[in-house]
Amino acid sequence: MDFKRIGLLVAAIFAFLTLVYPLASAWFGFAPYRDQHLGTALIYMEEGVNLLQAKIVGFNANHLPTIQEVPWWQAGAAWALRIGAGWWGAANLFSLMIFSLGVSPIFRMGKRMLGDEGAWWVVAAFLAQPIVFLYAGTASPDGMSLVAALWAYDRIRAFAYKGGWIRAVIASVVAALAATIKLPFFMAAGIAVAFEVLWENFIKPAVWGRLACVATFSAIALLLWTRYTDSWLEKALWPLVDLRVGHNPEMVFWYFGDWAYRLSPAVWTKAIWRMANCLLGSFALGGVLVQGLCLRGNKEARAWLLGAVLTTAVFSHLVLHHSHYYLMFSPAVALAMGGGWMWLMKKCFPKEEGFSAVAGAGLILITFAALFQGLIGMKVVQQFDPYPKRIAKLVQDHTKKEDRLLIVGGGWGGDVLFRAKRNGLSIWNTQFLEDSSNLKKARDLGFSKLVVVRESPLLVALQKTNPGAADYSGEPFSHFLSPIATRWPPLYEDEQLIIREISPN
Repeated sequence: MDFKRIGLLVAAIFAFLTLVYPLASAWFGFAPYRDQHLGTALIYMEEGVNLLQAKIVGFNANHLPTIQEVPWWQAGAAWALRIGAGWWGAANLFSLMIFSLGVSPIFRMGKRMLGDEGAWWVVAAFLAQPIVFLYAGTASPDGMSLVAALWAYDRIRAFAYKGGWIRAVIASVVAALAATIKLPFFMAAGIAVAFEVLWENFIKPAVWGRLACVATFSAIALLLWTRYTDSWLEKALWPLVDLRVGHNPEMVFWYFGDWAYRLSPAVWTKAIWRMANCLLGSFALGGVLVQGLCLRGNKEARAWLLGAVLTTAVFSHLVLHHSHYYLMFSPAVALAMGGGWMWLMKKCFPKEEGFSAVAGAGLILITFAALFQGLIGMKVVQQFDPYPKRIAKLVQDHTKKEDRLLIVGGGWGGDVLFRAKRNGLSIWNTQFLEDSSNLKKARDLGFSKLVVVRESPLLVALQKTNPGAADYSGEPFSHFLSPIATRWPPLYEDEQLIIREISPN
């Protein structure tokens, strides 16, 4: 077995595992998803697709669109859900189909660095990353965001080197799509391609002009899209969060952080720990990563790493707080690990049938163990928590279909609401109802029940494993209930859930 076949075998094994995991999970009722995106897809499935009016379940009281990225994924997932008769696994399958499109640009990057012999090693290193394994089939646009960024890098690079009007149009359109799906992913790819191309073409005005052309087009597309989304967000009544950066100082911090956050050693220590879990699985593989980054011909890995690091420096809080943004680092890690593994194998084993086969088997075992360790470190067990199902069933049993619910702790994207097939508004607490005009308006809008959900016992237990959090027990009900809500008659109450009737006066 030669080195090329070993790489192809490892890539095939991890591709198979990546395909099976989300579909098998969905089959047993634990589909991996992010609620704000799956909820929108479910609305599209029932009401029809409108890319200009995406709604997040329960996000505002007047049921207006809450638009962030262009909802390409949500639209495609709605189509898949409709074909799959509402089975959530259909959305996972759609995510896998989209993610498979990202293998091609990864393969081409690997081929440029390692040739035909090593390209599959890079693909294998890409698919073996715990974060790629987990998000490739998750029902959310995160995988699509990475794929769009990879293709933007690929097409911009081709245009920068070769020029041509057709390449210009393709590069500009793909870049605009990537920028309006998730800007940080596109920013990482844009910095990477600029660094990689200009490193050898710094004094060529034509190359600068081509890059500037694409950057300008994508910036205009992003600006127009943001202005459009803000025009809807400003009309929302009682939004769970005001997502407009220009109108909400909290959103400025949410996206960018501040200098105190950026310079905090605790923040970076935690981030590096999480990144190692997500991207490598095991700290023991750090040596292979460093070796791969240091290979002379691996400039694209270094370019992607620079792009991801600089993007993190800008969107500090957004990236470091959300592990799915670590996908920005996955191309750099794939190129580095693929090159590092191949270098190590060639140094340690002669190219002979027996030795290569043994080395291939050992590589598969090591990467699988690292993948498993990384998933445990990412607390993947949360996906299999039966708590949301139980809570949704209780809400369904103790409310009517025509009720409108005010719900605390029901998920940022209305998880409990769409599981229970109920209409409502997600809120942080009932304090805003102490204003009599707000309470009257809520009653006039038909809100008749209050639902308060505490954190899952499993999530509380996982939080306790964090350093310094041994005494964590979750917020009590009193944290969410203002005086007026404590007087409303209870319909159901246990240690984790309260359902109350909103008194008519």
